[in-house]
Amino acid sequence: MRFVSTIVNQGMAVGLLAVCVVACATTQPALVPMIAPSTETLVESHRSARVTPHVASVRARRTLEEHPFLQACRTRTRLKRVYMIGASSTGSLTGPSLRRAYAKTRIQFKFWGKASSGLARPDFHDWPKETQRIVRGFKPDVVVVHLGTNDNQAIRKRRGWIRPTSDRWDVEYAARVGRLLRIIGGPKKDRPIVWISPVRIRGTKAAKMGGRISAIMRDQVADYDGGVVYMNVFDTTSRGGKGQLKRVKDSKGRWVDVYQGDGAHLTAKANNILVTDPIKQWIRACEGVVSTP
Repeated sequence: MRFVSTIVNQGMAVGLLAVCVVACATTQPALVPMIAPSTETLVESHRSARVTPHVASVRARRTLEEHPFLQACRTRTRLKRVYMIGASSTGSLTGPSLRRAYAKTRIQFKFWGKASSGLARPDFHDWPKETQRIVRGFKPDVVVVHLGTNDNQAIRKRRGWIRPTSDRWDVEYAARVGRLLRIIGGPKKDRPIVWISPVRIRGTKAAKMGGRISAIMRDQVADYDGGVVYMNVFDTTSRGGKGQLKRVKDSKGRWVDVYQGDGAHLTAKANNILVTDPIKQWIRACEGVVSTP
């Protein structure tokens, strides 16, 4: 069954799971509940229609209870180890924040944020190879992936290159996303995965390529027959294609800046709102449904 989802922004309680989906994705082919960074609630299918928060929450509850990510969580007997892989934002923002959050809990959290890394240049850093080692050695119960921001470039394949202007680029990049999903999920595809899109980077060219990468990731997640949830942060930080998101409200209703001066990295506060907190909510939801002996 294909699930592609895009639920964005602040706070939606979903039954006993109490999943606050900020920039999170839970998609079904026909109906996608989505909460935008504003206070508007939208339900997106082939068209967008305004509905009340109550209606959206009921639909979201039904979707989330059947979500492959939570189905994969139900097959596990524990949730003790979480590993996150990513680039500089993982290394400097999300990883350290999650490490602090889980420091005094039963969850052992580890992360690896390799600056400038992605899936385009295995000659620089080979994430599929390194992830195989991580899965064998650490045996994580949940894996979080945040890649793609640095993949706005030619793909290195063996001794040659595939330029972004070629249709072969999309095919090869999709194959790499799919391969990494299969490596993490394992032979039974029963390891829960939180997959996060890149954020929108300043500049027309970067924005166009980021949308292309995000769409490829979304489609690969949809085609993957395993327990994965897609957090479409690109759409959130693009304001649905209207331009780079400048500010977002925190849990207390205060506006915070979204980007640092480089226009590529989120501020610490915005990263918590759009990336870190949703990850914690998905992990919390997973904890709530694991099959404890």
